[in-house]
Amino acid sequence: MRHFLAGYWDGDGSVDVTIHATTKSEGLATDLAYLFGRLGVRVTRSTRSHEGTTYYVVHVVGFDRDGLELPALTKKFSPPRTNNSSHGYPTRIPQYLATVYRNTLGGNTGRRSKPVGRARNDVDAFYHVLTRSSYGRKTINEVTFRRIVAEFLDGYRRLEKASEIADRLDSLSPAEFKEFVTLLPFAFNEVTADLGLSKPAANNYLFRGLPKDPVRVEALRRALRERIQARIKAMELALPQIRNIHALAWDEIVSIKEEPYNDYVYDFVVPDGHAFVGGTVPTFMHNSQLAHQFAVNVTRGEDEGGLDGDTVWIDTESTFRPERVRQMAEALELDSEAILKRIHVARAFNSHHQMLLMEKAHEMTKDFPVRLVVIDSLTAHFRAEYIGRGVLAERQQLLNKHIHELMRFGDVQNAAIYVTNQVAAKPDAFFGDPTRPIGGHIVGHSATFRVYLRKSKGGKRIARLIDSPNLPEAEAVFMVSEDGIRD
Repeated sequence: MRHFLAGYWDGDGSVDVTIHATTKSEGLATDLAYLFGRLGVRVTRSTRSHEGTTYYVVHVVGFDRDGLELPALTKKFSPPRTNNSSHGYPTRIPQYLATVYRNTLGGNTGRRSKPVGRARNDVDAFYHVLTRSSYGRKTINEVTFRRIVAEFLDGYRRLEKASEIADRLDSLSPAEFKEFVTLLPFAFNEVTADLGLSKPAANNYLFRGLPKDPVRVEALRRALRERIQARIKAMELALPQIRNIHALAWDEIVSIKEEPYNDYVYDFVVPDGHAFVGGTVPTFMHNSQLAHQFAVNVTRGEDEGGLDGDTVWIDTESTFRPERVRQMAEALELDSEAILKRIHVARAFNSHHQMLLMEKAHEMTKDFPVRLVVIDSLTAHFRAEYIGRGVLAERQQLLNKHIHELMRFGDVQNAAIYVTNQVAAKPDAFFGDPTRPIGGHIVGHSATFRVYLRKSKGGKRIARLIDSPNLPEAEAVFMVSEDGIRD
């Protein structure tokens, strides 16, 4: 593929600020995009018109352009040099970042200097993006975006520190009170309206110290903490969105056209395991396929690597697809109908129903040789039904009971237990892996083997063993194909 693309670019491509090729054929432009996708390279596509003829242009830009290596003969692919904004984050992104800044870290601080302010950052592009409306009509590059994120994370930590100090406002020394005021992203006298004071009276606190009256101190503490917490909440809502902005490629919506329609609306699923690649620029979406592959493999004889047994599948998210099992079975030249008869699927509608189904699985072992239990996913119902810290202890106790029931089933029936888990995002983890598994230590310590799955380039997936009683931490690369899980 690399040599084909190199030959095509030698003959009909262009290499300058961007790497692009122009063709009259929409199909050829789509095929080129898919070939680049196979190499893990993201492309963009545009159209232009000349003398009534539409031309399709495939672009490789930004950091994908810097990392592209093709063995071309006549065209020279220069080393990385991305330092411009021409194909950066579109205008809506800096507008959004400026709004986040105003709601969290921005504001008039009076005579106090700001951590992010004109005195310190007037020559920095990121500062003008956040504070000048004219920059809302421009794009920004990766360097500027990362600098803004770094400032947001620093500001988030300052807000948390300010909130912590505000909780013990009545016990602060004069020096600690002055340090606290420097952390505020707003002028201290903004709280006067909440306290029924004049601004000069509030400013006296800065020079003469806090009032002696504990009632006034408590009212001041509540007013300050309420403002700080509002900004912390706004930042916590924004950070996951900013992380999504960084992870995805963006195109602005140029226009939206409404079509009159007064008929049925259909909800549909994609066959063959919900896996598909589509679009003029390749887009790949898929479900976890490992559980389906395990359910097929467990029915095979022990001399073929199986357990010659049945599967109990407790489905909490409607993920089981018999058509996917058929594909995997036929790829191994097995009787798909016979295998489907050995997979016993039950839909769990809530956490208590999920636990009840596990109890019923014991009764099934009288009639079927159950050697595998699949729960997809283990924590979905518990997470949806037990919301907030107030019910966290109850949720964890029920989850612990459920997990130990699974462990007993595995020990008594000599069966393998495979569960999938959900993850949650940690707001202040941005450039590293922001995900954390649901269930905490109870799930982590109960699992004998814990495997973390993530996407890689070129359609590959990486399985990382992160916990095992007898194996070192390691990774394995696999692919999800029509035939199932393959090396």
